[in-house]
Amino acid sequence: MRARPRDNRQETPPPSWVQMLPIIFLLIIGLISWLPGLLSTPDPGYQWRSTTPWTLHKQTSSINVDYYVNPREWSRHPIYESIPEDKRGQKQAGTYSNKLKRFEADIEQHFISTLRQQVSPSFVFTDASPADRLHHDSVPTRGKISGIE
Repeated sequence: MRARPRDNRQETPPPSWVQMLPIIFLLIIGLISWLPGLLSTPDPGYQWRSTTPWTLHKQTSSINVDYYVNPREWSRHPIYESIPEDKRGQKQAGTYSNKLKRFEADIEQHFISTLRQQVSPSFVFTDASPADRLHHDSVPTRGKISGIE
């Protein structure tokens, strides 16, 4: 048997940029997922109480949480513009605009979260209903939760 001739060529490593492709790919994916947040308009600011410049009183359509927005910011915001013109002054305007419905849902979640934080730390909720029954004076808002006067 004859021995095969040896190949004296050594394998050359791939260029360094090829080795970096997985990291570059992950960075590009991260930037693509981050980009929509840069292009969208943030939600308008709001407060539980009327203070300058948050003087325009609003109330969520679902559980009637009172909140205040800056009238100047609100009138130019895409959420306001998404409400049909003939429904803009109505109390239930949130039922006509998905953007407003989402914004008000966030406000209600923040409101309920605030209620839960103000309850004694030793009290643990097993469901959301006890927090929903707390009187509106327990948080800095004049909002009402369903069924509470």
